[in-house]
Amino acid sequence: MKKIILLPFLFILFSNSIKAQKDTIPPIILITQADTNCIQIASVFVLVDPTVTDNQSDKNSITVKLTWLTGPVNTLVRAVYVLTVEATDSNGNKSIRNVNYKVDDCIPPVIDLQTSDTVCVKWRTSYIRTQPKVTDNYYNSNQVTLTLKMSDVDPNIIGFYTDVYEAIDGSGNKTTKIRIVKVSADCGNTASISNPNSLQLNLYPNPAQGFIAIQLNDIYTSDEPLTITMVSIDGKKVFESTINKELKIDVSGLANGVYNIGIKSNGMIANKIFVVQH
Repeated sequence: MKKIILLPFLFILFSNSIKAQKDTIPPIILITQADTNCIQIASVFVLVDPTVTDNQSDKNSITVKLTWLTGPVNTLVRAVYVLTVEATDSNGNKSIRNVNYKVDDCIPPVIDLQTSDTVCVKWRTSYIRTQPKVTDNYYNSNQVTLTLKMSDVDPNIIGFYTDVYEAIDGSGNKTTKIRIVKVSADCGNTASISNPNSLQLNLYPNPAQGFIAIQLNDIYTSDEPLTITMVSIDGKKVFESTINKELKIDVSGLANGVYNIGIKSNGMIANKIFVVQH
């Protein structure tokens, strides 16, 4: 008799325990945009409604509330407009997320090198650099700065070099343009000619994305290891190791920008500028 009475009693307790459980998982607000988004000034703004999901019990009973904390977006007025997204399920679980819409010029300047992307300079002649021109969709020319950030051109040593230009407009939009400079004994001949009196370093591809391949000229015949160092444009060391005569190095973890690579061995030094553009 005890068993017959006890089993229903346990079943009732178990059922009540299940009923007493309450959903405590808040909804998930999915927004394809970033937390801060640039809206081009004088453009047409269209709000993309957020997607909200929840666990199985509440997926069909979510209330979504959109509130502009600083007023709706006005693309004629430069400002940051804040949208609060609030999602609440049937059990009162709530999620809140803020999205910022910044009305400003979002388009970077355009640099025209006034030359082809690759130019040739005859070995042991003066390198006369052609000044690029910069234009912008919104700002006047006097509101855009154009600077030569870095150049490693040495017309006395045959090889490939780079001029790196940077333009910044009045809203801080930035763009970079690279001119490859080939120093050759004969600019009409595409064959490369090595200078036998110095250690030369070639990198490819440049600009780089996932990797760079390093190759030295035939003057280097030592079995001693090569010390390689990479330094960012602001002087921070980002890589240091030893390499063989030819090697690929992963640069996928480096931020976009300009870097200098240096190689030392047996008193010989080679340096080269390269750019990472993912």
